[in-house]
Amino acid sequence: VHGAGFCWNTRPVRRTAAPLHGYEGMGIEDAIAQAERDAHAAGLAAQHAQDQYVQWTTGERQVIDSLKRIGRVVNSVEFAAISRAFVDEHKDKFDFEDENKLEYTALHEAYVELMEGTLVAMAKDVDVEALVANLPEFMNGQALHADPESTGAVIDFLLSLTEFATFKSLMLAARVDAESNLGPSGSLGALVADEQGATAAVQGLDLPAELRGPLAPLLDVEADPGGWRTLTELKGEFLMEVRRSGKDRVVRMGMQVAMPPEEVYRALFDLSDPRVAKRFDHFTGVAVLHERHHGKVMDSVLRLHLRMPGIVRALKMMPDTMIVRATMEADQPEPGSYTGVLLSWDADKDCALDRAKSKTAMMRITTLRETSPGVTTCTFLEIQPPFIPDWVMSVMATNSMSRQIKNAVASYKKDKAV
Repeated sequence: VHGAGFCWNTRPVRRTAAPLHGYEGMGIEDAIAQAERDAHAAGLAAQHAQDQYVQWTTGERQVIDSLKRIGRVVNSVEFAAISRAFVDEHKDKFDFEDENKLEYTALHEAYVELMEGTLVAMAKDVDVEALVANLPEFMNGQALHADPESTGAVIDFLLSLTEFATFKSLMLAARVDAESNLGPSGSLGALVADEQGATAAVQGLDLPAELRGPLAPLLDVEADPGGWRTLTELKGEFLMEVRRSGKDRVVRMGMQVAMPPEEVYRALFDLSDPRVAKRFDHFTGVAVLHERHHGKVMDSVLRLHLRMPGIVRALKMMPDTMIVRATMEADQPEPGSYTGVLLSWDADKDCALDRAKSKTAMMRITTLRETSPGVTTCTFLEIQPPFIPDWVMSVMATNSMSRQIKNAVASYKKDKAV
């Protein structure tokens, strides 16, 4: 074609597309599907990076800097040795009885005085008392949405030091660790990955429509396997992963307990039994509002009275009570296993709490499976209330989850022996 002083060659040119790196050997449809998954994962990573960038105020920066200095003390060998020596000396004086002896209170006061005195002496450049007084306000500022530069464990330590329940749990856990090993070792991540999905587990449950319908957002999440990131992990004991699905934060967890599934259910999950609530620090009591058991299905509406640890209690939106509907079905999805659901419940309307109108609504699917003789792997998939930041969840799981499970199992075994 000639014109305006230009000449184009109109003969067709044969082009060969170079294979895209990472997609070699794939058909076009598979390559497109993989590219879409990669783009989704990259978007999640970019969002996570954006979430982590925070321009702290001058006051918040001062709090974070103080927390970091405190953290260097708390994580030092000297500080840990002082705490460990006190715990080792007095742990055998504690037992799993419901009644708290006067001696426990005296020991707690002595422990607080010891650790506060040690902290002040080793962190002379920090006004510890003023720092602790400012933490609740700090927690409900930008820290409500962003990790304050990995100082969460220090915040939890400072806010929980004066809590008797946390102290008693620490002493009991030390005694349990000294007497036995209740947590089996192994690759929990692989065990969780090998589990059937929540969708398959729930599919065979004898669930009424008022429960199955509200679970749809959780089951939709399970259908997409990508985008998970590890929030916290205790090797062979506990694994917590998180991802975003729209505005929802979705968490999946796995833990191992050295008991068969039926006993794990009775020890940790049968909240209609008042002894179960007493085994955990974060419950002050459980009231059974309705029971609708039939066949192999345990179905209850419960009012949970909560006593959350210091780091969560500092969040002003944390409720003191929560009403839930909890079901657990035996022999699902296979004989000997258990699968159940738990949803925030509106007791007046007898239906699932409207998540669009409540910031505290949550839902969970739980499976209990015997993955080796006498060892149960518990897996959870849940949509959690949005007001608890990821970094707070990570601190809770790391600092107290494993300890509370070990204590609860030891308490159950003691009750069973009696």
